[in-house]
Amino acid sequence: IEGSVQRSGDRVAVTVQLIDPVADRHLWAKSYDRELRDILSLQREVARAAVAAGADAVLGHHPHLLKGVEFIEGKPVFYSLGNFAIEQPAAFDESIRDHSSFDHLQTLSGGWQPQGKYQTPPETRHSIIAWLDFACEGPPEVALQPCRIDDDSVPHPLSPGSAEWDEWLAYLAAITAEAGLNAVYKPRTDGLISCAPQQAAR
Repeated sequence: IEGSVQRSGDRVAVTVQLIDPVADRHLWAKSYDRELRDILSLQREVARAAVAAGADAVLGHHPHLLKGVEFIEGKPVFYSLGNFAIEQPAAFDESIRDHSSFDHLQTLSGGWQPQGKYQTPPETRHSIIAWLDFACEGPPEVALQPCRIDDDSVPHPLSPGSAEWDEWLAYLAAITAEAGLNAVYKPRTDGLISCAPQQAAR
């Protein structure tokens, strides 16, 4: 999926298109015009439309936060994989910290550490590697590798039994429930986490 977003006042215009990367052809395109306050429901509407148009999975990104997973017609929708490769330039260039735009960023969410090496809020450290197995007929089997971004902005896989692993799983379960999504997460014996729709979770 690719597209564009334009904001005007309290409205947002979104153009989305679904592309087959192998055949390099457009499968579907649509434009949306909504009030900005409806942006989260629009995200889910776009995901539903993409699945209806033939997407086998939707992997979202950009909000800088790990978000929950939803299954639509059995197809996984990752609303945001969170950060994976992220820089903290303000940690090395004090002129950035002194800029008004940096001050504005800190008003958007609590937990900023302007003097720290990793400056963004703690929840932005949560990251993920999503494993999608398309070997079987039908929707892919989904497994998750929890990751945490360290002070040097490097993501590291987490292992079961660690406090960070437990915190990561609790965070993902909480944000999934808060958003009313239907994914269920269960630890596997290989250290990954299975991710399945609620009614199909084993």
